[in-house]
Amino acid sequence: MNEKTYTVIFPLIKSAVLGEPISEEIKNNFEKTALFNVFNISKMHDVAHIVGAGLRKNGLMVKEDAVYEKFRQEEMTAVMRYERINYEIESLRKILADGKIPFMLLKGAVIRKYYPQPWMRTSCDIDVLVHEETLDDAVKILKAHNYRQEGDKNFHDVSLFSPFGVHLELHYTLKENKAIIDKVLEQVWDYSFKDKDGDFEFFQTNEFLLYHLLAHMSYHFVMGGCGIRSFLDIYILTKSMEFDENKLRALCDEASLTEFYNNVKALAEVWFGGKEHFELTLKTENYIVRGGVYGTIANSVLVSQAQKGGKFKNIMHRIFLPYDSLKYRYKVLEKHKWLTPFFWVVRWFSLLKRDTFKRSVSELKANRNSDEKIKETADFLSEVGLSELK
Repeated sequence: MNEKTYTVIFPLIKSAVLGEPISEEIKNNFEKTALFNVFNISKMHDVAHIVGAGLRKNGLMVKEDAVYEKFRQEEMTAVMRYERINYEIESLRKILADGKIPFMLLKGAVIRKYYPQPWMRTSCDIDVLVHEETLDDAVKILKAHNYRQEGDKNFHDVSLFSPFGVHLELHYTLKENKAIIDKVLEQVWDYSFKDKDGDFEFFQTNEFLLYHLLAHMSYHFVMGGCGIRSFLDIYILTKSMEFDENKLRALCDEASLTEFYNNVKALAEVWFGGKEHFELTLKTENYIVRGGVYGTIANSVLVSQAQKGGKFKNIMHRIFLPYDSLKYRYKVLEKHKWLTPFFWVVRWFSLLKRDTFKRSVSELKANRNSDEKIKETADFLSEVGLSELK
């Protein structure tokens, strides 16, 4: 990502979301040719619709130009995505309440009300949390309303699709299989409340909502990246939502995420608050921007090498996946741990499937990092506050 790209993309997001016009300097030096890079990067981070709104707000749209049409199309798509998901959320609320299933909406469904326009906070799916003991009943009720289940129960959710094709992740836990953050995430129901007696919808406290977002960011961060949008979420919520900073920090302290929280806020202030870069924010920006919403294989492999202690140990970890990870893929292992070596072989054969094989090859290619680069990444994780998240 070159300088011309990021000197445009962040001011345009800031202008669209916070209402601040971009500077005359940016307008005067605005280069249409660089806008293709801006579109590609913003599309990769699922914020092209916001950048497009910023262009329109500042009078920089040109009707006849193809790249502007791409931005315009992203805006229209974002509005349609919101209307479709919002309809499904209201339907889902009624289905679960009528079925007397306590539930809690998560992430985008809650965050978007803090954006100036709800369609600006896009989501690929709907995330809902229910108690594990009511999961089977919830799935049964949803299937009775023509939801279709895809796959089996996995580590933290069941995947379903509504009659209109909207993806629902029905969570029974918020845990990410990372012990240090999971010990707080599993307390979510202790940090929840209802608006009134008799309701079945629960809400996270504002402090826990922020903690959950930070914990989710930290998980994606070490898996290859977490995207510009996650930083925008934190910036908007901390500026517009009432919360107790001390209570949030207590949750972060318990999960060793305080330093990460500080660094997330620092980069968000650079991107959206007008603060100056320093060495660590520049490093983090480079890591995040090249990763997109869900990170890259290259980032993921490099972080894994840094955490495991080198290339060889990382490969061995990938070949002989630990029992604690393998048991969530093969449920029989929860009762028969002694079958672990057998399921290593089963998993190896599963890697021959086309899509999985392509990713495995990409991981092997990405594994060719120098020892110096691996050490730099380990140092970076320590600086950003995630050395303990393994």
